Order: sequence, then C-alpha cells, then structure tokens
Amino acid sequence: MESEKYLVEKQIFETQLFKLIENSSANNFTTVQTVEHYLSILNQVKNSMSKKETNEKLSCEDYRRLNRFEILRIGDKEKIIAKRMNDDVVSIRYYCDDILEKVHKDTGHKKRLGMEKEIAKEYCNIPKSVIEEYLKLCAMCQLKKKSKQKGLVVKPIIIYRI
Repeated sequence: MESEKYLVEKQIFETQLFKLIENSSANNFTTVQTVEHYLSILNQVKNSMSKKETNEKLSCEDYRRLNRFEILRIGDKEKIIAKRMNDDVVSIRYYCDDILEKVHKDTGHKKRLGMEKEIAKEYCNIPKSVIEEYLKLCAMCQLKKKSKQKGLVVKPIIIYRI
C-alpha cells in the first residue's frame, strides 16, 4: 500500500501524454497511441492480410502495413507486433500503450537509459520523451534526485605561532 502512494497518478500522466502526442509532428505508429487508434491499426492490418490471402489488389498502404506489422494470436487475443525476419519467438516486439509503470517498477525505479533498454527488449513504440515525462511524475524518483550543492565550503587554516 505504501508503494502505491509513490506511483504516478494516471490521470496527470495521461494528460501530459496526450499533450506530447498532439505536439509531435509525426502522427504515425512510432509513438504511444490511444486504444482506439491501436484497434484501428489492428483492423487495418487484418484487412490487408485478408486481401493478400484472397489475391485482391493491394494498395501502397496495404503493402506498408504488411511490411511493418504482424498479428500475433494468443488464445482469443490478437496483438500487433513488429515484423520479424524469421519466425523466431525470441525476437517478438510488441506495440503497446500502457507498460511504463510495470517496467519502471521491475527495473527498480531506474532512470531513462535503464528503462529504455528494458523496453527495447520487448516493445517498439515507446519514445524517449514519453519515458522522460513519466519519470518527471514519479514521486519516488523525485525523492531519489540529488539536491544541488550550494558551493564549495572552505574552512580556514588556523596557524598557531609559538
């Protein structure tokens, strides 16, 4: 319970995240997306795959989706993953929307580089700016920050003459 008070307040982080998404010049799938956008991309990839299977004419967007994304089916759930060179299970990288809190706790409240390395192992659409914004809002990390030193304190040398 006590560790929960240090977690980032989800509403504040989401408002900051939406500001970042709106301000980003690239409106593509390399940034964190809303659930609605994720589902629309999933449906578009499914449509492109069905067109390819039925030998329908594919558009440029269909080719782009097929070269960039794959759909991984686990039970009844479907997830978007990055295109793999071969069917290697180890190289699966997911597109996701809400894993920062889990990764941040698992890494022991590491800073940006530690989180980036952990995220890059399994996920592929979390940019640095989102990680930095999340870390700014983490209360535990704010407590761990070093305070600025005020300056060099010099003690005078006292020489006694006899």
